[in-house]
Amino acid sequence: SSNSPLAPRAVAPAPSSCGPMPKRRGPQCDVAAFDSILDGVRSIYMTKVRPLEEQSLVQHFHYPLLADCDFEARPMVLLVGQYSVGKTS
Repeated sequence: SSNSPLAPRAVAPAPSSCGPMPKRRGPQCDVAAFDSILDGVRSIYMTKVRPLEEQSLVQHFHYPLLADCDFEARPMVLLVGQYSVGKTS
């Protein structure tokens, strides 16, 4: 019987009138205003993210708020591995 719920059904083809994919929005800030990517990240954090963290009291239960020195510090890398696998070479 063709009305059985387990019977295969024909799949309708996608309509050909589908428009093009929507374009991605550009950046919300003037990229040329920053001297470096780091300056841009710092500025966006200080103006957009940090006020939300202060309002939600993130520093009391999760992690301390970032300061300018956190953006200026050299990155640290932790190498993890078994004994004698070349972590220092």
